[in-house]
Amino acid sequence: MTRSRTPTAVLVTAFALALAAPAAATTWKPRPFEAIVHDAAFVGVVECVTAGGIVAEHRVVETWKGAERPGETFRLRMGVDFWGPQFPVALVGQRLVIAAGADDPSVKGSTTLGGPVPLWWRRLDARHVVPVSQGHAPVDADEEALGRAFGTAPSDLDALAGAVREFAALPPAEQELRRLKRSARDVGRRLVEGHPEVGAALANIDEASTLDDAVAAVLALAEDAPPEVVRVALGIVVSGRELTARALDARAPAAFPGGDVERRRVLERLRPSPRAAPPAPSRTREAIDAARERLGEEAAVRADDVRLLAEEDPAVAAAALVRWRNPGRSWQDAHRGVVLGSTFAAFCRDDLPVHLRALLEAEDEEVRVAAAVHIAMVEPDEGVEALRRLQALPGLAGGWAALTLARRGRAESIPRALALFRGALPSGMDQVPLENLRLRTLVLLSNSAARAGVDAPPAVDPRADAAAELAAWWAEMSDRCPPFDPWLEELVAQGID
Repeated sequence: MTRSRTPTAVLVTAFALALAAPAAATTWKPRPFEAIVHDAAFVGVVECVTAGGIVAEHRVVETWKGAERPGETFRLRMGVDFWGPQFPVALVGQRLVIAAGADDPSVKGSTTLGGPVPLWWRRLDARHVVPVSQGHAPVDADEEALGRAFGTAPSDLDALAGAVREFAALPPAEQELRRLKRSARDVGRRLVEGHPEVGAALANIDEASTLDDAVAAVLALAEDAPPEVVRVALGIVVSGRELTARALDARAPAAFPGGDVERRRVLERLRPSPRAAPPAPSRTREAIDAARERLGEEAAVRADDVRLLAEEDPAVAAAALVRWRNPGRSWQDAHRGVVLGSTFAAFCRDDLPVHLRALLEAEDEEVRVAAAVHIAMVEPDEGVEALRRLQALPGLAGGWAALTLARRGRAESIPRALALFRGALPSGMDQVPLENLRLRTLVLLSNSAARAGVDAPPAVDPRADAAAELAAWWAEMSDRCPPFDPWLEELVAQGID
């Protein structure tokens, strides 16, 4: 089978999870092929037709599993993680092989807390979600990378397509049976080393001819077993889904290790509820008073205090941001003005234009730009005028102002936005806000070129020094390629950058 290979697919799509991060980051438990394909509503090859960050629009090229037919388009949401990728992008023309579903089923092995990412506040509907950790790869990925992405041995694209189609054609009970058997094989190898007596029980699982027989064999493995074996047995059984849950429903609670309490816990994992949104900050009078006190005294303004008071007492929050100066003590302070200014603008509902005008006089340059970016959403002429002045600022602040103008069709601001690409970015989380802004610029250029029908921008690594290469492309295309952001109207309606 011959498939077109798109050179932009490898370097720019942050699907590769290549963001540099400190040692305290997120690790993901690898999922096997059977689980990835079984949980997916769609598996196949897609091509990006509207570039985007986190959410992009794709056209189906090949369907290996699912109802979508070739030629149909849908929006796809890409999984995110604070430690990377924060802003995964797909650019027009990129072809990806994906396993996508209604939610991200990735399981974290470990993680550490990060912080707010304003780009995640965008509310763009999408039909499918690809996990942050697996279930996606460029079509021209090598066999080893493709195998890792889909939980298989190294595989080429045609072999993977055949395996997916074969699995998807199985009866539902057989699919879950294969999930349980794969889980038993994966954990059984480690278990037998310390408990050779369980070898026969594990063999019974592998030899089961029906899902019900496999569930019975898993429960037998746990019967009168030491705690570590019971944990493994429960880990095997929760690798199933609804039909496994029904098989457990048919058994008396006494037959389950740990009794009815553990049985209910397992059934909840087999029938997961939609993930709840993170809780809003406490709005008690005590919490509001404490936030006021902290903002009045601390140099290190906290984003959660800004969010709370933007909603409850915006004048106090705005005054604190006007006088705030970034202490620059650690990587967490890098470009924190972007987060604080965006937090205020996103959550303030009373007299927003008035408070944003006050923030135009803030000590911090990034807070000033955040104010102008959001003024442009409610008072376009006033916001654009402020952005024109602020794009002269150095570094990220001026580049953000220029990108905001370019997204509104102002081609004269593109060169300043491309200056964001000067210099290679060293590794470290302190560089991620600038990398995200570079990625947003690439999305704008990709959509603009596609709409104008001109050559796509060069494929560049968003962490590399690519300013000259992109500037040369723009010099050639600028007369025929007006900037165009297909997401702008939807995001302005939400009040989110």
